[in-house]
Amino acid sequence: MFTFLRRANCEDPATVLKVFVRKFVRGRPLDIEDEDDSCEGKTMEIFIERYNIFDEAMSELVTNPPLYDVSYTLEVTFTGESAADYGGPRKEFLGCAFRMVRDKLFRETGNQEYELFDDIKAFNQNHYYGAGLIFGK
Repeated sequence: MFTFLRRANCEDPATVLKVFVRKFVRGRPLDIEDEDDSCEGKTMEIFIERYNIFDEAMSELVTNPPLYDVSYTLEVTFTGESAADYGGPRKEFLGCAFRMVRDKLFRETGNQEYELFDDIKAFNQNHYYGAGLIFGK
């Protein structure tokens, strides 16, 4: 069986992630080390209201027609804020979005384990698909 662990010849998850990023993430680098460095490269830009993260994320990511290429670095702009996304706003958005997805689409079964919540409205609105895009970013 072919896995990223075998491909990287290691068992360190951080190394596996680096191999994945190098092979599958395109466009601008994920993190900009120095603000004075050129911040070039294609991104997938989304605009999010800070106080409505789940609904905003779904409206930006679950589109019609569907997003055809999500391999580009996510660039997040919080509406009404002027912060440039050198990695910070994206990390903040993803952390909040992960928690919102957990709270809206999963239920705790005990011992910090979760299972998908069967929500027909979320299913019809493709929120589970949107959650997959968020987790994949």
